[in-house]
Amino acid sequence: MKIVEMNLALWFGMAFLFISGCAFDSRTHREDFNTRFKAEMEKREECKNEYKEGIKKFIGKKVWFNRSMHRSCIFYPGKNEYKFVPGKDYPATLQAVEAHEKELRKDQPTNFEELTIVDSKVEKCGTGQFIDYWFTLKAGERFWTVQSSSPIYPEMEFEKILYGGDTGGQAVNCLLPFEPRKKFKLTKEMWRLVKTEMYKIGMPIDAAKLVFGKPDEIDRRHSANGTLEIWSNKYSGRMCFFENGRLTIVRE
Repeated sequence: MKIVEMNLALWFGMAFLFISGCAFDSRTHREDFNTRFKAEMEKREECKNEYKEGIKKFIGKKVWFNRSMHRSCIFYPGKNEYKFVPGKDYPATLQAVEAHEKELRKDQPTNFEELTIVDSKVEKCGTGQFIDYWFTLKAGERFWTVQSSSPIYPEMEFEKILYGGDTGGQAVNCLLPFEPRKKFKLTKEMWRLVKTEMYKIGMPIDAAKLVFGKPDEIDRRHSANGTLEIWSNKYSGRMCFFENGRLTIVRE
């Protein structure tokens, strides 16, 4: 009987030590997580404060709305920051999303309309060294608010923040930091096609980018005949082929 009592006491003692150890480990883990979380929040706040003045330099600058890349922005009418309501403002089903975006496009600027940035604000610095921000834009007496994100570039370079690299998802994209017709030296005929979002086989690659928007992926190949580029867009499934800087094939 005594042996049984001793075994029970030993078992309860070991169980107590095990539970105490687990509780200590859990508390230590929680404290460690809280410390890391606090450090991350402080880092993001420092990032936000560092770049909010830099982005203020964009106030007064001219931009041009690129409708082919409107999906890269959250673009709403009005001069105040838009308050997003999940489920109400951006429904979950694909059909509802498309209907919602079609409705929003009625209030968007015309394609390649010149706009002026009248206010800007860094909302947050996210993970992966991206910043989220708002612009308030004006054309005449009309105002819009646009939200987007961009990689952090040294010195907050205006053209890089808005236009980024060759592929989508690297900048605002729906706002061009230059007048596109002058920038790419487009002919009258080519500019007419671009403004109406039409393409033509043989059009230069810069004009095609204004029509189709930036691709998600670019496959570049070199041969004795020159350079071949294949653009892929995940959202639409479209593929565009270019030979030596000219559009040759479009597969929808």
